[in-house]
Amino acid sequence: MWVAAALLGPVCDGRHSAHDVLHYASDSIAGPPLLLQMGGQVVLETCWWVPVAFGGAGVVLGAAHPALDRWWGGGARPPPGWPSVLLSIGCFVSCYDLSGALAQAAATPTPTPTRSPSPSPSPSPNPKLSGALAQAAATPTPTPTPSPSPSPSPSPSPSPNPKLSGALAQAAAESGAEGHLGSVDLPLVVCAAAAS
Repeated sequence: MWVAAALLGPVCDGRHSAHDVLHYASDSIAGPPLLLQMGGQVVLETCWWVPVAFGGAGVVLGAAHPALDRWWGGGARPPPGWPSVLLSIGCFVSCYDLSGALAQAAATPTPTPTRSPSPSPSPSPNPKLSGALAQAAATPTPTPTPSPSPSPSPSPSPSPNPKLSGALAQAAAESGAEGHLGSVDLPLVVCAAAAS
């Protein structure tokens, strides 16, 4: 189980490297990356500890399912069979590759299409408004203080969720100059939304 997961780890790691989602520094304290090249092109980039980590995770996940099945009284299930195992591994690697492709697409700036002059010009974006929206997104919403004399209001307006606003602002601040949410930031935003 450990060997299978240890072999699968660098393959998945290489899928992220192929999409420029991650690269290992050559001067890292963990050592330089391990590169597999074919025809002068890097086809796999990983680090020595990736097989160790994936191997350990494979053992924990592989042993946990049967143990938990027995613990919860469900009894042992029959083995899934090789076609099901290979299909599951293929789906897992495909998800890794897709997450790399999506992160790469999100990081790649899209060119603005050029338009021919039209009879009625469309309004240009207002840079002051765009800046104000960005500033408002980064500024935390103050908590309203109760007024001493309550005034009747027709209907209270919903206030933004401070947890979600904070998570979005933090993810936007951490995305840096690229101006996009990274593949690590997006799950944090989703978890913050689910928790609220």
